[in-house]
Formats: sequence, C-alpha cells, structure tokens
Amino acid sequence: MSALIAIILGVIVFVIALKVIGAVIGLVIGLALAVGAYFIAEKLIGKGR
Repeated sequence: MSALIAIILGVIVFVIALKVIGAVIGLVIGLALAVGAYFIAEKLIGKGR
C-alpha cells in the first residue's frame, strides 16, 4: 500500500515540477521575445527618422 502512495506522490511532485519548469521557460521566452520586439521596433523607428 505504501508503495502505491509513494508512486502517486511521486507523480504529483513530477507534474508540479513540470508545471513550474514550464512556467519559468515560458517567462524566459516571453521576456526574450519582448526584448527582441523592442530592439526590432527601435531599429525600424530609428530608420524611419
């Protein structure tokens, strides 16, 4: 019985870890895209002037 509980707990912890890692990766990618978009906009606006 305790082995089944350990497996269930392990799966729950694994899922939570995946969600946390996914959120962090999403945040990093979002920031990278935002910075990239900002620099592209700056170059385009700079050329326009």
